[in-house]
Amino acid sequence: MTDTTARRAAIAIGLGATLLLAWGIGALGVIGASGDPADLMYLPVFAVAVVGTAVARLRSREMVTVLLAMAAWPVAVTVVALAAGLAPGNPRLEIIGLNGMFATMFAASAWLFHVAAGGTWSLLQHRDA
Repeated sequence: MTDTTARRAAIAIGLGATLLLAWGIGALGVIGASGDPADLMYLPVFAVAVVGTAVARLRSREMVTVLLAMAAWPVAVTVVALAAGLAPGNPRLEIIGLNGMFATMFAASAWLFHVAAGGTWSLLQHRDA
């Protein structure tokens, strides 16, 4: 995979995950039912996406950090939601699975940006500068 292909895939996955999260919150509700105030905990993901992308100017190396921050947020939301009992109607496994999916998609996008920036495919390999 070329750097350009990795970059395009990173943008597609990151944008797709962001739009899927927005749709999930608006149409279905991720933590609770549609319109549940607990879903407002996801708003910082969109703020990080907009502000981070503007600051990074879509440069691959900087976008890694933006997408890793976006990947961390659903994990934090999961911990808070389950600890506070914010999702009485949803099974724990469903909340963990949905948020895990979003975190994985954002992390995959970060990894592809890393590759596009000249990083290695393997997380175990080291490339000398």
